[in-house]
Amino acid sequence: MNKYYIVYNLSNKIASAAGHNLLIKFFNELEILSSLKESISQRINNNSDFEINVSELQEIVPALSEKINNLLSAPDFNPFKEREREEYPAAYNKFPFIWNGVTYYLYPKDNDIDSEINRTNGYLKLIQEFINQNKPLKYIYKSS
Repeated sequence: MNKYYIVYNLSNKIASAAGHNLLIKFFNELEILSSLKESISQRINNNSDFEINVSELQEIVPALSEKINNLLSAPDFNPFKEREREEYPAAYNKFPFIWNGVTYYLYPKDNDIDSEINRTNGYLKLIQEFINQNKPLKYIYKSS
């Protein structure tokens, strides 16, 4: 049986879908309080819908920013992809990513670090939307 969670954005469109184990791994890898990690893991393991409230989302924001900073400084990350952008401009100019005033070029299709930066930044933007609206982020449980 496949267990996963769906998250909708404020426009009620699917913003994210993640498997049970991937979701637990994601939160366990964040530099957040262990009590918050444990609480979120318990909610995920209950195999039912759950929420992350606004104050918890606010605690997650700096951890996501730190994760992006760490990924951007990873030795295997090619931040500007000059050669690739010159050879394949349509593909490699498609995903500019601006972080702290610097434009990086991501190619999340076949690059693990780029993909992780893209996912983490997407989640960061999503939770900032919910924080700005003072609403909890809801995870909807599904199994198939």
